[in-house]
Amino acid sequence: MVLAVNEHGAVTPIVEEYFTTGDVDLATSDLRDLDLDEHHHYFIKKQISTVVDRHAKEKEMALALPSALYADVISASHISHGFIILLGSAEDLAIDVLDAVEVLALFVARVIVDGITLLHFSIERRKCFREILRGLLRLLKRALFQLLMQS
Repeated sequence: MVLAVNEHGAVTPIVEEYFTTGDVDLATSDLRDLDLDEHHHYFIKKQISTVVDRHAKEKEMALALPSALYADVISASHISHGFIILLGSAEDLAIDVLDAVEVLALFVARVIVDGITLLHFSIERRKCFREILRGLLRLLKRALFQLLMQS
């Protein structure tokens, strides 16, 4: 695979190929070969922001990838950094994708549940984090309602 020189252009083909093939091992190998450790946070941001408006299958693929890459390829601090950057753009994503906050809430919950990271937020990110928590609560309420309706 031919990769661009800058970090943003370099990770984009890896992200696109992962969502085309679903091959975690290939994404892992390509990311390791790229040898841009200091830009792994951008890979996390890119792969999640790519699927915010896609179908459930792609979202599940994106949910699984940080866990697969954690520790072996990408550190918890890079994953946290990627999420913090992503959450900083949540308002912009919500303009284009109405349920962006709920989708991002799922991703935040997944990395915390998987034990990858506890996201630490600076003061300016806390407003965004509150929105993410509200989105997560909406999702939980919706899931609880659906469970009650099935009973």
